[in-house]
Amino acid sequence: MSETKAPIRFTLDGREITALPGETVWQAARRAGTDIPHLCHLPEPGYRPDGNCRACMVEIEGERVLAASCIRKPTPGMVVHSASHRAEKARAMVFELLLADLPAREAAPDPDAPFWQWAERIGVTASRFANGRAVSPVQVAEIVAHENSGADPSPPGEGGSVRRT
Repeated sequence: MSETKAPIRFTLDGREITALPGETVWQAARRAGTDIPHLCHLPEPGYRPDGNCRACMVEIEGERVLAASCIRKPTPGMVVHSASHRAEKARAMVFELLLADLPAREAAPDPDAPFWQWAERIGVTASRFANGRAVSPVQVAEIVAHENSGADPSPPGEGGSVRRT
């Protein structure tokens, strides 16, 4: 399937924007002044948009699952929500899971790395999965389902170990 040569108009967070031929949702959003968290996509050697980190997830109307904006190409008339509750919660969970495997920011080799900057911006400062506790995929799924229900996202008995600013 060949890519179109014409600009693509789509809606991002309630405003119509234009993607240039070959651009992803993330690229068009960035050009339009919308910051979407990202880790795999940096303008430096060794980084490319693969959609693996899931830090740039967005919600697309009419689609059941969230999409990685760094690899998703917009289509004419597509409606994208980068700041929906669902997209923000999913991205926060990604950062929380990654945070669980890292030393404290103060002890990190580069406390100003993009990961730490994004974590701070989205308000993830601690992880329910930290401190060497083994967490099963079922537990992660239960926490995600709990967060999506609008109830207190803390696992029972833990009283809110995730701090979001």
